[in-house]
Amino acid sequence: MDILLIIILIFAPVPIFHFWLHAMLAFWRKNPVLFYLLCLLCWIASFFVLKMASENSYYAYYPDSFSIVLGFLSVVAGFILIASSILTIGPKRFFMWAVLNPSSVKQKRIVSGFFKIIPHPAYLGELLVPLGTFLLSGKTYIGIIFIYMLSLMPIVIYFEEKELSERTK
Repeated sequence: MDILLIIILIFAPVPIFHFWLHAMLAFWRKNPVLFYLLCLLCWIASFFVLKMASENSYYAYYPDSFSIVLGFLSVVAGFILIASSILTIGPKRFFMWAVLNPSSVKQKRIVSGFFKIIPHPAYLGELLVPLGTFLLSGKTYIGIIFIYMLSLMPIVIYFEEKELSERTK
């Protein structure tokens, strides 16, 4: 399987997870295992959809050496931001357990590491990775995924900020 497909497969469903988390938060807090099960089912469904899209996708352009370097740097920067977020906030916060079960984690707003300059470094990283994979591949379906993620992320950030403000009062 193509490494770029694997990378996109990991990141493409993430905004959906966050969107549904905040849209039905009261339900998920009572049934956190169902939330993680939904996430798993989305990833499995994404595998089939994205594999088919990868096999049938046209090229929006053919990458030249500049776009390959820029794409590689974008992917690396995205992974650094994501890894830094996990290390800074910890896995319970990063993988949404602090939202699903607030009493299990001390509630505080994180303002260290990349969080000093970027309110949501993982989300920025989750946008840089598909942008970079599009620049590396030139495949139309990855460009569409990037546009979908770019359009959904502000909504996710709005809901997360609202929930985080209520939880950390």
